[in-house]
Amino acid sequence: MLDLLAGIANVFGIILLFLYNNLWSNFGLAIIVLTILLKVVLLPLSIKSFNSMAKMNEMQPLMAELQRKYKNDKEALNRETIKLYQEKGANPLGGCLPVLIQLPIFIGLFWVMAQPLTYMFNYDNEFKNGLIVQEIHRTINEFNDKSVKEIVDMKQNLNQRIDKIGENFKSSTTGDFKNALKSELNDAKNTTVNDESKQMVDKAISKVNDYYLEVSIIKNQQDQQRIANLHRNMNFLGINLTDVPPNVLGAWPKKENAVLLIVPILMAISTYFSSKYSQMPAKEGVKNEQNEMQNAMQKQMMIMMPLMSGWFSFIVPVGLSLYWFVSNILQMIQQKILIDLYLRKKENIKEA
Repeated sequence: MLDLLAGIANVFGIILLFLYNNLWSNFGLAIIVLTILLKVVLLPLSIKSFNSMAKMNEMQPLMAELQRKYKNDKEALNRETIKLYQEKGANPLGGCLPVLIQLPIFIGLFWVMAQPLTYMFNYDNEFKNGLIVQEIHRTINEFNDKSVKEIVDMKQNLNQRIDKIGENFKSSTTGDFKNALKSELNDAKNTTVNDESKQMVDKAISKVNDYYLEVSIIKNQQDQQRIANLHRNMNFLGINLTDVPPNVLGAWPKKENAVLLIVPILMAISTYFSSKYSQMPAKEGVKNEQNEMQNAMQKQMMIMMPLMSGWFSFIVPVGLSLYWFVSNILQMIQQKILIDLYLRKKENIKEA
């Protein structure tokens, strides 16, 4: 499964890099165009899903009749319901497929946003591992040693150990390299009884464990021109799309960081309206147990989905939130067009 998701991330990385290189090295525009392309590619599936939902909507009066007729015979109700689905060529799960397809797309894009050096720019392992070594050195050297001999000695010891790992595992995969680093750091931690030395090692280990380590590296490697240029080009409308809100709000108060708080709000609002416009027009005068249960679930989802999307957009790179936001806008437009065509078709049938 991980290999499949990594393959999806690699494909998206290649597409994003192509768009990035051909859209004035603008990461935001590349994400927007990719979102539009994905919507176009998935349009046939979306139409099929919509038709399935429309059939289910048309069947509501028939379902209500079956429930009245077999209200005291659940077995007969289930049998006749299945028969009705078969006769009408309807599938109650037909509307779920686009949602399921979105999940691996979302995860693949998440990996690309969190690890652009790996999936977009294809830097080799030796280069990336060298950057990790520099980042861990920086983390250790920034620790306040207070000129205490035990901490000064531990800093020197850690830096030597990290350089050794950097040399012995320089061509290893990032995962293997991180594991080797953590093993060495934990071994160093076990050799000291000084609490502050242990805190310093723990800080280095937490940095290695940070899933967004590549993003930190891109932001801190200002002395390397290609990385510095890459980081600057990740900006879109004043926001760096590799940023993860909790990781940068520690630098508060800064105007550019405060803007990140708007992202979850926009996501929650767009998800609410996207969910609202995705609902089929209700059948007037049709009341049955299934319909009432469906309406109750829709109301719950109208509350839960915006809250969940707002939370997720706060803990993932802003670039992924941009994809999600644009996707919501396109979904609303697409659903509006499909529902209008559906209602127009019904009116034409009635007139005929």
